[in-house]
Amino acid sequence: MNSTPTSKANAPTTPVAKTQTAPASSNTTKTDTQIAYVNGVAHPIIQGETILAMLRRVMGPEPVPTLCDAPNLEPFGSCRVCSVEVALVQDDPSKVMASCHTPVANGQFITTHNERMKRLRRNIVELVLSNYPTEQTGRRRTMVPTSYTTWCNRSVQHR
Repeated sequence: MNSTPTSKANAPTTPVAKTQTAPASSNTTKTDTQIAYVNGVAHPIIQGETILAMLRRVMGPEPVPTLCDAPNLEPFGSCRVCSVEVALVQDDPSKVMASCHTPVANGQFITTHNERMKRLRRNIVELVLSNYPTEQTGRRRTMVPTSYTTWCNRSVQHR
């Protein structure tokens, strides 16, 4: 006896499997992890997180210097000392963005330390200090190091 199904006209037909679609509330999970690259190393991102928050999570409490960042204030990027370079494609031209209020996005290439950023941060701090009299800025031989100068000295020594 032939096990091939036939139609009414006795011609062989192709068996058709019964298919079911998964219900809308199926147990499937999303496996695509969104990542951003910090200084060439891939790190997972958290939706709604700023670049500065991500940098602190992956690099420690002081990944880049900050001046206007305070835990009791909303980030607004007024000083730009926390600026980083962000590119959408590796080795493509990058834009300088304030990390404290810029959301991190999937596929970003973030550079935190290079000569361009060092010059920019130094210029910003010099502009801020240019509005204050010398006596108030401590520009004397007995100058007490600020957190920014301490951070700069430490980052230079680690390179």
